[in-house]
Amino acid sequence: MLKMSINTVMRKLPQSVLVLGLASYLPLAAAQEKGYSEVYYMHMDMQAKSGGEKHSARPPAVQLRLGTTFQKYLGLEGVFAFGVSDDDFVTGVKGKFNTLFGANAVGILPLGEKADILARVGFAQMDVDVGDTSYDDTGVMYSIGFDIRVSRYGAVAMEYMQLPDIDLDAGGKLETSSINLGYRLRF
Repeated sequence: MLKMSINTVMRKLPQSVLVLGLASYLPLAAAQEKGYSEVYYMHMDMQAKSGGEKHSARPPAVQLRLGTTFQKYLGLEGVFAFGVSDDDFVTGVKGKFNTLFGANAVGILPLGEKADILARVGFAQMDVDVGDTSYDDTGVMYSIGFDIRVSRYGAVAMEYMQLPDIDLDAGGKLETSSINLGYRLRF
């Protein structure tokens, strides 16, 4: 009976060491973890392309993010954005950004103690109106930008963001990008 217990213990030893090693790492990871929230004004550019024609609308939007950083160079965040008003593609055809829900992986490159370069890539579900028709699609979004700290916990941020493309009726496509200006609050 004692021999069986020792064999069982010896067989479980590698897993036990692994679990204990990971458990001892958790307080260190939690100490380095930093949460943040961000709010952005989005200066959007929606381009509807169909056949040889291209029309642009620039509806304003607001974007909210809640995230956390792990270690020094990586983070994860959730994203929610909503349109503030609509804009005309052409006379009588309105473009409106309704909502966006998504998640990003964030790469962080510190530039000293006061600034960071940020690169994001993730997936989003986006809902827009073109004329009287509503479209939604899921796809990849990505951005590149920077932030400059203005206080211990606050930073101003600017980025270029490419949002998911949406297929329109009759073989058309809606391509959307934005220049975002915002504020980041670390906690």
